[in-house]
Amino acid sequence: MAYEKKSIRAIIDDVNSRRVYLPAIQRKYVWGDSQITRLMDSIMLGYPIGTFLFWKVKKTIVNQKEYSMYEFIKDYHDRDMYKNLAAPQPFPIGSGDETIWAVLDGQQRLTSLYIALQGSMSRKLPNKRWKNDDAFPKKELYFDLHSEKTDDEDISYEFKFLTAGEAAKNKDDKVWYLVKDILKYSAEDLLTEVIIPNGWETDKVATKNISLLHTRLVTDEIINYFEVEKDSIDSVLDIFVRVNSGGTVLSKSDLLFSTIVSHWDKARDEIDKLLSEINKKGEGFKFSNDFIMRTCLYLLDMSVALKVETFKKDSVLKIKENWDAIRKAIKDTVDLLNEFGFNSENIISYVAVSPMVYYRYKGGNFDSSSKAELRKYIVIAQVRQIFGTASNSALTSIREALKAAPTNSFSMTNLNAVRFTGDRSLRYSVEEIDAMFDTYEIGAYTFMLLSLLYPNLKYSQKGFHQDHMHPHTGFEESKIKGLVLPDGTAIDDVTKEDWRRRRNTLANLQLLEGRENEVKNATPLVDWLKVPENSENAKYLPGDVSYELSNFEEFMEKRQELMSKALKDILLGLSEKDTVVFAGSSNKNLGNVVYKELISLTRQTGAQVVCDFEGQTLIDSLEFQPLLVKPNNHELGDIFGVKLEKLDEIEKYAREILAKGAQHVIISMAGDGALLVTKDGAYFAKPIKGIVKNSVGAGDSMVAGFTGEFVRSGNAVEAFKWGVACGTATTFSDDLATAAFINETYEKVEVEKI
Repeated sequence: MAYEKKSIRAIIDDVNSRRVYLPAIQRKYVWGDSQITRLMDSIMLGYPIGTFLFWKVKKTIVNQKEYSMYEFIKDYHDRDMYKNLAAPQPFPIGSGDETIWAVLDGQQRLTSLYIALQGSMSRKLPNKRWKNDDAFPKKELYFDLHSEKTDDEDISYEFKFLTAGEAAKNKDDKVWYLVKDILKYSAEDLLTEVIIPNGWETDKVATKNISLLHTRLVTDEIINYFEVEKDSIDSVLDIFVRVNSGGTVLSKSDLLFSTIVSHWDKARDEIDKLLSEINKKGEGFKFSNDFIMRTCLYLLDMSVALKVETFKKDSVLKIKENWDAIRKAIKDTVDLLNEFGFNSENIISYVAVSPMVYYRYKGGNFDSSSKAELRKYIVIAQVRQIFGTASNSALTSIREALKAAPTNSFSMTNLNAVRFTGDRSLRYSVEEIDAMFDTYEIGAYTFMLLSLLYPNLKYSQKGFHQDHMHPHTGFEESKIKGLVLPDGTAIDDVTKEDWRRRRNTLANLQLLEGRENEVKNATPLVDWLKVPENSENAKYLPGDVSYELSNFEEFMEKRQELMSKALKDILLGLSEKDTVVFAGSSNKNLGNVVYKELISLTRQTGAQVVCDFEGQTLIDSLEFQPLLVKPNNHELGDIFGVKLEKLDEIEKYAREILAKGAQHVIISMAGDGALLVTKDGAYFAKPIKGIVKNSVGAGDSMVAGFTGEFVRSGNAVEAFKWGVACGTATTFSDDLATAAFINETYEKVEVEKI
């Protein structure tokens, strides 16, 4: 390799004259404005800016091998952040330009210099919509000629991206000079063409700085570089990986991307196009190569570990062959995220999106039911922070669960059993839901939870803000000082601080269309609700309470109750279509309170409950009208303080249980058969002869058999027969009965109405 030097202007001229390009193996441009201005400051200070590595290759080789090359970004725009124009294909040859340089190391620095000295930067302004062109003012790099080198400041020479209008204001004695203009002049013309026309001949600081700027950018040869000459992309890729894996400049996904490009020449164009499309959806996203690469691996059931060796030629060709389907699944999923109201400001984990894409890729439908469950998944996965340091493991676990589930519909039920690092899961407890109201303050997490509570808003058509019901400014000292509370006392400092914290929590937040929120502004809640339309549309609004700020405590308590109930209905994952089985004894220290609360919450969702308890726990469950209770004859007798042996006596007391709320009662009588009592009659299952091997699990098996069939058919007698078959088959087995033996036993079940 040869070691060479050039000035910055000379290398910029090479880029302009199309002698220097970027190979497709290079990652995207990722530097921020501060990195560019720091680079310029280092140049002014005379600091080394590192070496560059160029691949010198003949155009004939590039054309023959169909290697993809790209031009440098000149005018950077946040909406097209991934866009590099493709170099001409094939390269024209002649006029002494038979070779080109492709940058192997230094592309971030060289791109930054090219933008700074030839182009512009268009960053999105905060609080502006992505679709608004005015949100991206075009700015160029300026240098404050009154900057002076100091030893106690982080930056000595001030560079800044400004609009022409901003630069012209010259505030705070700053003299802004458009940096790109310095390249136009020779050292001899600097005085007559720049300094004198601008009236700087008496401004010593400005004269010194403009001269130094010219020296550093035009005269000094500070671009130090090596050249390598290779014809094979594999040899170049090896150099590229070696050079860039020694530090932290490139991520694993960047190196991974380079290997993909080496086997699939059009990969960069395809992925660039996809990223451009999905990142412009709605209010905008920030999907990256990392997401695309990992998702490709994920969809094709490969390991999701980002390793260069993962992407061998066969793997890349598999991605290429399935690219159309992969691209469609990703685009469909991003459309759905936009419909849910997600964007770059409120989505935390892009990794969490991959399972949604997997579901779609495997043929999953986006019907109303699946959409509701998918919304629930993306919120829970992020709020519970499932995808942390062990994201690969989490992704793999979810993929295995999705493989085992039906492919056409999505249900969180299929993921509830998945366990993650730290014994985390996608399931919530009642206590965890209640804790949300103190845990999260206004931000991405509260938006996610509010999106569950406000599922019917047209997020893709309008921008919705998190609005404080009691306005944020209403808690300022000037407005809250001397406030009289409902009990007649004046508000104290402790209460003020508590309210100021709680104003940002979930119970004081709602989702409001952006323009409506701007109109509402600092309007007190009590006044805002006087408008009929507002009070009619406000959700989770507690009735029979004052909406004056002085009643903030009660308002928050009552609204939290409403929102908590709704979140429990959603996050506990139950509906009227579900049936939940409760069985076993709770910890003695807790008594029946745990079961009573859980059963109550379950029934509030519309779901049925099956209660396999004894004693007082069974009695307490009856107020919730369980679908089934199943005491044995001895347990039934203990409840009523009698000894039950005869069938008519057992039926009599079983009907007492029925009268107290149970929908169906099964009394198991060991070797004497079983009895089903319903509002329509009583049915006796005759005992089945056989050898008892193990009675453990027989009762649970009976409950499972009854519940499974009843949920399927709604036929209590048929469900009873299957319950008897399951329980008996387990009794006659060394372990739980097999399906084959249960089917065999079912044929022996005899049930008669008594």
